[in-house]
Amino acid sequence: MTENEYKVLDLILHNEDITSVELSEKLKVSKVAIFKILEKLEKNNYIEFRDEVKPVKIGRPRKLMAIKKNRNIIIGVNFGADFIEISVWNIDRSLIETNIRHNKSKINDSVLQLIIDGLDSILEKYKEYSVVAVGISLHGIVDSDKKISIFSPHFKWENYEIGQILEKRYKIPVMIDNDVRSMLNAEIKNGVAIGKKNLLYIYMKNGIGSSYMINGKIFEGDNNSAGEIGHYIVNYNSKYTCKCGKKGCLETEFSENSIKLIIQNEYEEKGLSYNPNINAKKIYDMALDGDEIIVDTVKKISYNFGIVIGNILNILDIENIVISGDILHAKNIFIDSFKLGIEKSLNKKFQQTYQVYETTFGDDAPKYGALSLVTNNLFANLKLIK
Repeated sequence: MTENEYKVLDLILHNEDITSVELSEKLKVSKVAIFKILEKLEKNNYIEFRDEVKPVKIGRPRKLMAIKKNRNIIIGVNFGADFIEISVWNIDRSLIETNIRHNKSKINDSVLQLIIDGLDSILEKYKEYSVVAVGISLHGIVDSDKKISIFSPHFKWENYEIGQILEKRYKIPVMIDNDVRSMLNAEIKNGVAIGKKNLLYIYMKNGIGSSYMINGKIFEGDNNSAGEIGHYIVNYNSKYTCKCGKKGCLETEFSENSIKLIIQNEYEEKGLSYNPNINAKKIYDMALDGDEIIVDTVKKISYNFGIVIGNILNILDIENIVISGDILHAKNIFIDSFKLGIEKSLNKKFQQTYQVYETTFGDDAPKYGALSLVTNNLFANLKLIK
């Protein structure tokens, strides 16, 4: 394929309502040339014209296009603290299925075997399909170029060549990256980060991670660890020890697990019964129902977390913040207190211009992050589709 044909395919993949006229304008190519490219791509089964049309102010409604589903599929793998989530996608980014495998042991061989079992099962089920690539999003420090987990606090991995191991076994391209960078990557292509220059992405769940887009590019840092705010020490007198070995890390003070622990202590001090196995979403539902202990705890943690983020914004001079994770289920109980915290520490000159957004992808943000590692390389960069 020509370079312009690849560019057309990439634009169609990431812009569901793009028209031939808009393709012509974006690529600075004549409408006649675009028509010929689309005709060729349709003939070769790369695209199809949709039934929907896009209305315009002047002239007839314009046809819309889509990447054509075929026998090519993408596998996305998202690592949680105690599970892996494996998703199968069509190349047009439509989801086929997702399954979750729980991991009780966090030993290298055990985690690797869990991945292999999951991939073996998927590959057997879809043996009549061609797997374009596997995208893997991991917590911790990841070297995406070398496909290595440099450090994983959950699995105690150090310089673990997970990508290379899987490529050698399956003879399929494997892309890996840090989970929060992957989520930001998805947001840049298909979410609220489209068109933005600078952005801070925050993921709050069992831990707290972040990723930065600076001058339109994701910033990885000299050691691939930019955004590891979860291990930024905020309380030297903390009684909680982080899984990284230090005390007072951001995520030991403000993460989902911290919220649950503080609420449990508050309940017990007041002589109230509490289920320690309750999940975060249920806790936030209870907050929305007016549970005063939970509301006060979420507000306090959100406010203090906002103060830390405000200081980071002062350093980086970033106005856009995207939040993802279960904490969003607390809705304005979280958002309002979080913003108050930001404004407590943020330079007054910037308090009228910063924006807080919720992720486009809801609870599925990690899933779309893993997918984006492959879709960014279908028709651009590595050009996996020939």
